[in-house]
Amino acid sequence: MTGSQTAVREAMNRLLGISKDKDVANIKVATEEEVQEYDDGVLELELEPMRPYFGSPRPTAWNSGLFDLFIEHFSDKNNMRLNVNQQADIEDMFESRIQTLRRKWKQVQNSTVEELKARKIRDEKMSRANSRRDRVSLFKNPTMI
Repeated sequence: MTGSQTAVREAMNRLLGISKDKDVANIKVATEEEVQEYDDGVLELELEPMRPYFGSPRPTAWNSGLFDLFIEHFSDKNNMRLNVNQQADIEDMFESRIQTLRRKWKQVQNSTVEELKARKIRDEKMSRANSRRDRVSLFKNPTMI
C-alpha cells in the first residue's frame, strides 16, 4: 500500500468511525430514502460521520457527493493543493475503498447469527496464532530483542 493509499484509508476510517474493515458492520449507512431526498435536492450531505450508501454496487450521486466533501477535507487536513491527476487517483482509491467496505458490510448483513459467531471465533484464533508467531520469531532472532 502506498503512502497516499494509507492516508486515504486512515482518513476514511476516521470519518467512518472504524479502525478495522470488519468494524463497518456497526456503522450507520445512508438509506434509500435519504439517497432519494439527496437526489431531489431536499437533503444535504454531511461528512462527519461519513455515511456511505451501500444499497447499489454502481456509483451513486450520494457517494460521489461524499467524495467531493472528502477530497476537500483531505486536502485541507493535509495542507495539500491537489492537481487533477492526484484528485483522480484519490477518487479511485475512495471508490475502491467504498466497494471493499460495501462487500464486507453486505457479508455481515447476509449472515446468520451462527455464521457471525463462527467467523468471530475463527478471527480470534487467527489473531492469537499470529501474535504467538510474532513472539516466537522474536526469540529465534536474538538481535531483534
